[in-house]
Amino acid sequence: MKIYYNTKVKIWKGILNVSEIDRKIYRNIEVFVIATMSSGKSTLINALLSKKLLPSSNEACTATITRIINKNQKNYSAKAFSRKRELLYEEYDVSYEKMTEWNNDENISEIEIYGIIPFANTLNLTLIDTPGPNNSRNIEHRKILVKNLENVNNDTIILYVLNATQLGITDDSNLLDYIIKNVGNNTKNIIFALNKLDCFRDDDDISETLIKVHKYLKQKGLEKPNIFPVAALPALEIRSKPQDELEKLHRNYCIDIMNNYVNLHLEKYSVLEVKDDKLKNMSDEEKTIVHTGILVLENKIIKRGRENERNFYKI
Repeated sequence: MKIYYNTKVKIWKGILNVSEIDRKIYRNIEVFVIATMSSGKSTLINALLSKKLLPSSNEACTATITRIINKNQKNYSAKAFSRKRELLYEEYDVSYEKMTEWNNDENISEIEIYGIIPFANTLNLTLIDTPGPNNSRNIEHRKILVKNLENVNNDTIILYVLNATQLGITDDSNLLDYIIKNVGNNTKNIIFALNKLDCFRDDDDISETLIKVHKYLKQKGLEKPNIFPVAALPALEIRSKPQDELEKLHRNYCIDIMNNYVNLHLEKYSVLEVKDDKLKNMSDEEKTIVHTGILVLENKIIKRGRENERNFYKI
């Protein structure tokens, strides 16, 4: 029997069929981004993209499954599909306004976006934005989420967004119970982003909040949860280009707040160590990005993705 070699995986003729070979060669690490309403999920994804692309508001605004597929191209192109997987619309250079329009279109069930996910580099990564399941006005949101979670496997990463200002609410507790039940023993692939810490007041203790989160997750059966404090909105403001004078003012405000309030230097609460001398050599914008905690979160996603990719290619 001849043995055929591929740069990523050894394939023995007669053992794997063509479709299985394709899955091995073009393996895509999926990251399901999940949260209850108003946790800042879409804002966090936009911050990861360094671009305001997905619609976000204080109301439930994600009504479809949106897949963002890492691809080396200049623009973000997109396709919109019906429930029967029929191609309805296609855009070469999709905008925030177009995404908002598509998201409100009841005929659209799924959206695929192709473009660079900056932190992913060459990793075959797909970010999957999911509907919040606790929208009382639209029970279809929960059905869509449940259906797509059926595809979760041992290589799937769950990026679960917690709202630091609303910890332990019933909706969040129920959703988290459902997630843990579906991933079984693979809870190491759940990454928690503790978001909206930039909303804290001076007298709010982030360390105490982290202790509460650890206790909350331990009660759910998670002994060593991966928790990463983040401030998604400031991260997005810094990374995206301001379109007008008002956005410039708000961007400068975020830089001042995140840099001047030591309580919001979120990298202090993570495993990433940034030495003072290194920070001194950074610009104010670079310091702000460090303080938002998003770099630590991205590093964790990449590390877990690489590990899952290596495990997958072991045959």
